Amino acid sequence: MQLHIDLQALLHNSDKQTDLSGVPLKGAYQRLLVQIEPAFLHCLLEFTHSNKSHAARVAGINISTLDRKLHRYGIVVNKTISPCYPIKGASE
Repeated sequence: MQLHIDLQALLHNSDKQTDLSGVPLKGAYQRLLVQIEPAFLHCLLEFTHSNKSHAARVAGINISTLDRKLHRYGIVVNKTISPCYPIKGASE
């Protein structure tokens, strides 16, 4: 995934932008995070096959921080059961 952001516009654009919950963004750094962080989290989860523990380690953050960020951006982790391991007692 490639992300293109006009950093000059981000620095000069100080209008009343808000995050997803309607809280005003106070500075250029917050406006940058709101644009970059969701894309990063999606790629991180794709890279780690939705394994949040592994994703937190790769990102270098605590898993509770990862959970908070996922919740903030409304990102749902879809875990699928891998067919790699047979389930005991499953009929064939």
